Amino acid sequence: MKRVAFALIASIAAASAAPISIAPLERTTPVDFERELMPFMRDNCLACHSQTTTKGGLNLESPELMLKGGDTGPAIVVGKGADSLAHLLADVGMWFGNAETVGF
Repeated sequence: MKRVAFALIASIAAASAAPISIAPLERTTPVDFERELMPFMRDNCLACHSQTTTKGGLNLESPELMLKGGDTGPAIVVGKGADSLAHLLADVGMWFGNAETVGF
């Protein structure tokens, strides 16, 4: 059990030490939510943040619901990806647990 806890803490610390960089935006077309984002969301987010399971009151099934947000506010900030809660949680390793794990 102690090894699992240590591995979890080490993973979160490693994620904090190496933040996710944001590539410069060089596109002329709008983002296609269904084609470009939903595959990632299905694989990484919707098990806990969908209509059937809304941990933290957050449903990530549409851009409108992401803007609405959950218990801690909007998941995304239009035009400010680095300021979005979704980016912050991904940056500190949200995949390893729930919001309490990373201090929210």
